[in-house]
Amino acid sequence: MAAADGTLMAAGGVQFTPLLGVEAGSPAAYLLCIGACTLLLDAGWDEAFDKAGLEALREAAPRIDAVLLSHPDLEHLGALPLLVARHDLTAPIYATLPTQRLGRITLQDAYLSRAADDDFDGFSLDEINQAFDQVVPLRWRQTVHLTGKGEGISITPYAAGRLLGGSMWRGRGPGG
Repeated sequence: MAAADGTLMAAGGVQFTPLLGVEAGSPAAYLLCIGACTLLLDAGWDEAFDKAGLEALREAAPRIDAVLLSHPDLEHLGALPLLVARHDLTAPIYATLPTQRLGRITLQDAYLSRAADDDFDGFSLDEINQAFDQVVPLRWRQTVHLTGKGEGISITPYAAGRLLGGSMWRGRGPGG
């Protein structure tokens, strides 16, 4: 059943909330709440780097228990350095090794291509490195069992075939 804000509720205490990515071509960021555990599925940003569009994502950052990154492009991980460095995102971040490495390069390139613009303050090279140093790299089909609020939840990345290193995630809840 969908709420007015686009939140989908399912049986068993599962809630899906789109923060970004509702419109075609827009960056991706979704909250998946399973019981008391809040997962952030991607942390995208667009090439305009307009911070106004990230309000819901910034507000959610302190209560996120784990982050799953699916693809190494701006639309899926562009806001990650901002969330880690400036908005209290301290949760474990999971991605495949190619997504971690290519994502870091993608954001370094985005920064360097805008560094001459004195007004750019989306993130710095240090903030990019801080964020990607926190990523737990996984192999495809490597299952991780979450801890803390995520106790009983397992996550596994599978090759998505869309972008180099891209993944789709399978999650299993307690008893599933």
